[in-house]
Amino acid sequence: KQLRPGADDHAEASLLLRQAVTRHGSEDLGLLSQLSGSLHAEGKLEASLQILRDALLARPEHRELLFALGSALERAGRWQEAIATMQQILKRRPKDAPAHNFIGYTQVDRGQDLKTAERSIRRALYLQPGEGYIIDSLGWLCFKQNRLADARRLLEMAVRLSPREPEVLGHLADVLATRVRRRCCHRSARH
Repeated sequence: KQLRPGADDHAEASLLLRQAVTRHGSEDLGLLSQLSGSLHAEGKLEASLQILRDALLARPEHRELLFALGSALERAGRWQEAIATMQQILKRRPKDAPAHNFIGYTQVDRGQDLKTAERSIRRALYLQPGEGYIIDSLGWLCFKQNRLADARRLLEMAVRLSPREPEVLGHLADVLATRVRRRCCHRSARH
């Protein structure tokens, strides 16, 4: 079935995804994740989270479901719960680089405990060297620490590794814009 032009696309997508989950059962984690995302886009944050929580009742240690729940919590602004969810993953899988990176990046983005954030990001990078999204997190940390030269170097590397990631490109643009503004301010102060 195609979405009707002008219809509330998110609501209709949610309805179609609910029907698919009903037909195929709740074993299809991809469908559950899409349904959760669609409900979130519709503004139904609690329903979005509940889909994942319900799925976790049947599979409480399922890594992908926990990661999806953590991501959904972060999108809902509940970043402390998101970090706690990722820590559940790390209790079972201490070498889970994406979970380490998620915790570190979330702390950096919120300006919380940057030393702990750096340890998490560096652990992720140790576990998965050369990953663009992790190098982006380290570059973003340097930006937040006002280390613009390091931030630029790392973010340029992240862009080379992940050239189609809009968030990585946005981070590099922020660093470059800040550097330009600072140069302009320095020139103005000298004149």
